[in-house]
Amino acid sequence: LCPLSQSLTLAAQAFVPGALEEQDRLRRPAGQEAEAPGRPREKPPDVLAHFSRQFLKAGAAFGLFTTLLATATPFLSGLMTTNAAVVSQIAAVMPQLAAIFALHGLVMSAEGVLLGKEDVNYLGWMYGAFFFIMPAWMMRVKLGALNLGKTVGLDSVWGIFLMYQLIRSVLWAGRAAMPTKDR
Repeated sequence: LCPLSQSLTLAAQAFVPGALEEQDRLRRPAGQEAEAPGRPREKPPDVLAHFSRQFLKAGAAFGLFTTLLATATPFLSGLMTTNAAVVSQIAAVMPQLAAIFALHGLVMSAEGVLLGKEDVNYLGWMYGAFFFIMPAWMMRVKLGALNLGKTVGLDSVWGIFLMYQLIRSVLWAGRAAMPTKDR
């Protein structure tokens, strides 16, 4: 299911440069046309902001679609295994998986917009931070199970991935929705 939403990343990377060019074209002075005295110049539309909002809406729609498909997993798990414990665990983590898939389209569309805007420093710093944060969260769960006697299951691990997805969705979509500085 992930490749469905990941296609948004590729599509946004392909279309954002064109939106940036159109935005630049609209912001250029009219050239030889003289502005009327005392009349303020019209502010050109923010093409990229409009495009980004549309792509984030598409990401939300993709998220809804993949969530609906993912929620069928517990009903189909009997085709993959006859082990009742495995089927039970799949059903137990379904709420986290549904939420992760709901956010995945938004994350992927926002990431594509950021890559298309060549905002790779931001993404690089964020992924670099998550490179250290995610293992630390996982180790905290492991240490809780080993040293503190906490009950740990698949829902603990998938809960961490859900938090990761939630944080990424806020950071990525927030950054993608920010106005673009003039280049």
